[in-house]
Amino acid sequence: MPADLSQVVGFTLEDKPVAWNKRDLLTYAVGVGAKNDDFQFVYELDPNFSAIPTYPVVLFLKGEGQDVNLFSETVKGRPVPTMPPIDPNRVVHATQSIEIIKPLPLVSGEGWKWKTRYTGVVENKSGIILTAENSLVDPKGVVYAKLFSSSFNLGAKATGEKFSKFIAGPPQGKR
Repeated sequence: MPADLSQVVGFTLEDKPVAWNKRDLLTYAVGVGAKNDDFQFVYELDPNFSAIPTYPVVLFLKGEGQDVNLFSETVKGRPVPTMPPIDPNRVVHATQSIEIIKPLPLVSGEGWKWKTRYTGVVENKSGIILTAENSLVDPKGVVYAKLFSSSFNLGAKATGEKFSKFIAGPPQGKR
């Protein structure tokens, strides 16, 4: 099938199961630099213990597993129809935004999903930029977080000509 970037925009990936526990929240907090006096994030017995609000950004890579995983293995098997092949070793994370809709529970339980829809694509002389809208939803379909991210796929080519199409983007900050 020839590459047709206009068909990428609006394409939805299959839902990905995700899960977390208190240990995951603690590991993330320490990993992003929470200090030893940030008790609500680094001490699980603190009465206000909670997830750092940005925790959902890791769930696409983490999935529901408890082991380390490789980015190239995470994206393998999730092709986008009409998109040219992408080399995961030439992908650069470009932008990220997050909107927290509801605070996360401390333990996910089963049935949580990561939903992804491509909302923008740009081809330029250096490669292709993909923008995705991601939603973290509970087993009942309630959205807890919305994330927009873009990736720069260095050297990827569909037609070799400039192309740009968007149907949605991150919420704009108040001025």
